[in-house]
Amino acid sequence: MTFDNMVLQLVHELNGYGIILYVLITTFASVLLSFCIGLERQIRGKTGSLKIHLLLAAGCSLLMSLSLWGIRIADGTIDLVNGVLDNAPKTSYDTSRVAASIVAGMGFIGAGAIIKDKFTVKGLSTAASLWVAAAIGLACGSGFLLESVVFTIVVLLCLLLISRVNRHLAKKAAYVLVKAKIGTPIVKLIEQIANENDISYKNIEIVSIDEQFVVAKVLFPYHYSKLEVEYFKTQVVTLEGVSVEEQ
Repeated sequence: MTFDNMVLQLVHELNGYGIILYVLITTFASVLLSFCIGLERQIRGKTGSLKIHLLLAAGCSLLMSLSLWGIRIADGTIDLVNGVLDNAPKTSYDTSRVAASIVAGMGFIGAGAIIKDKFTVKGLSTAASLWVAAAIGLACGSGFLLESVVFTIVVLLCLLLISRVNRHLAKKAAYVLVKAKIGTPIVKLIEQIANENDISYKNIEIVSIDEQFVVAKVLFPYHYSKLEVEYFKTQVVTLEGVSVEEQ
């Protein structure tokens, strides 16, 4: 007998009180599993905080539990004290409607985590992790606790492995160090050069500032060739008071 079946059997043995226990177990499981994913996002300083993942998963789990048991209690099929009533009128209902509504509504929450910054889009992975937290909550609320645990482990492994791959690729990505006099709007000028020449970059970071000069690091996408980077350099040095540092 699987753990999921043990929980459901406990619900039936304890009658109505088992439903309360079921809601507590599934909600706690969804909070614990979403905590693992939210903690990974929090450690990396991403936009979606830990508490958002917890609240989202717990809410989805509760809504799914209510869709499974709440309607039966409302129509008299189940009594919280006496349990399942054999002579109660049977009412047809569709428990998948709650899940479908949550999946559709997650688009609004996920959109809030996505930020468009010039040529780059940030927050996509966090939006996906929020969607995953909702899915875990729905699975827990439906009683699929063991499956939710396995799924959470797989998601965490994917996040950790992909982060390592990205760091490895970032080391090989081309970049240019742009040096300018203090007071020069270096970031604005780089963005202007990129817009005028249809050049995309991943990030612009100020790496050093002293009394005379400021140095900015322009990181390019992994697929950029040396010729495209060299062309960017030739455009940057045309700016007054701006130069390219040798790497």
